[in-house]
Amino acid sequence: MGNGVPAAVRGTGQVCLKMTSGKTLVLKDVLYVPSMNRNLVSVSLLLRQGLKLVFESNKVILSKFGVFVGKSYESGGLFRLSILNNYSSFSFNVVYNNYNYINDVWHSHLCHVNFEAIKRLSDMLLIP
Repeated sequence: MGNGVPAAVRGTGQVCLKMTSGKTLVLKDVLYVPSMNRNLVSVSLLLRQGLKLVFESNKVILSKFGVFVGKSYESGGLFRLSILNNYSSFSFNVVYNNYNYINDVWHSHLCHVNFEAIKRLSDMLLIP
């Protein structure tokens, strides 16, 4: 971590982000680190997955094979991807097996949806 404190990785998986452009960005080999209170995407991860990033002024343009994928805007020293939160999905192989802990994590990751919605997503095998 940036503060020099190690953080435990509890799983790996993929994240599908629905960009405001209408395109879906699939990030593979994403690490699940419960102690992080922000979702971070590294530039090197995006490059390894074939994306081209062009930095100009306070924004980043993302493209793949010459096709526009989306934008990211600078905010508070970080670039925030322009995504539609309601249409993003997560798929992780979680190593930690404490049910209540996992519920709390998904509750946070899904913008504090109610636990019944989390149960429905789990029943549909959309989250573990």
